[in-house]
Amino acid sequence: MYTKNKNKNKTRNLSYLKYFEQLQLEYIIVELRKKIYPSLKDKQYYERVMRGKKDIIEDLAIRNSLKSIFNDKEKRIEKYRQIYNKIGYPNFIYKDERDKEMFEIKDKKNYYMTDSDFKITIGEKEKFGILKTVSFLTQTAEIDLGNDELNIFDLNLITRIL
Repeated sequence: MYTKNKNKNKTRNLSYLKYFEQLQLEYIIVELRKKIYPSLKDKQYYERVMRGKKDIIEDLAIRNSLKSIFNDKEKRIEKYRQIYNKIGYPNFIYKDERDKEMFEIKDKKNYYMTDSDFKITIGEKEKFGILKTVSFLTQTAEIDLGNDELNIFDLNLITRIL
């Protein structure tokens, strides 16, 4: 994929079509980060990145008559489902190991931010509550279900409401 930097060097070798598909997933990840990162500075940065990626996606889609997350509802649903799971933590993607090292822990901490709304799914039943504490060691979270009812749930059973 091409990224804009001072030297305009290629950072990944992808065909235009693969680049187009990857860029849409990256847009969704950046949008997710904008929603979960609490700092205004981060939100403003991710907003700028989103605009840049959207411009490129729309340009490629128009020039090549391609369906994208911005012009086709089915394509949008397909791509969002590649990132967001029905239950649990999203499928964050990273361009390489260095990128993963930089963001993986921050992504997880910000996703499981205290005082955020979460849906708990056990079988067919859903409950909603506010995350109070999280332990990555035990892979559990304490959720306030209201009426002073605190329960501990496996992280695989909870999904943040965004």
